[in-house]
Amino acid sequence: MGYGGQPMKVMKANRALLKKVEALESYVKTI
Repeated sequence: MGYGGQPMKVMKANRALLKKVEALESYVKTI
C-alpha cells in the first residue's frame, strides 16, 4: 500500500527463494 516499488522486489526475491528451496528439496531427494 505505501511501499512504492518494494512489492515487486519482494515478490521476485520470494520467487527466487522458492526456486532455491525447491531445487534443494529435489536435490536432497536424489541423495
